[in-house]
Amino acid sequence: MNDARLSAAELDARDPLAAVRDRFLLPQGVVYLDGNSLGARPVGVMERLEHVVGRQWGDGLIRSWNEADWYDLDQLPRLPAKISLARVLIDAAIREDRSGSIRANPD
Repeated sequence: MNDARLSAAELDARDPLAAVRDRFLLPQGVVYLDGNSLGARPVGVMERLEHVVGRQWGDGLIRSWNEADWYDLDQLPRLPAKISLARVLIDAAIREDRSGSIRANPD
């Protein structure tokens, strides 16, 4: 290993934010620096989607408006600090249900 790579590895080992990478699912060996995307998928998103779509929506049906507090979703800030894909899916489903106005973009 050359000196620059060794130095980088040492810095990485001491980085207090190094553990944050474990919160995201990335293919082995990928360094993902694109700031113009949704970013890497956080750990736990698939489980949350299964809960929201499979249980709240699939099993809870109309009861989820009250039991899962869907009524309050439109009161949340539009861009919360933590963006949840499940929140986006529910939000879209709620808007579609209330207005029928969501349309696919033909472009």
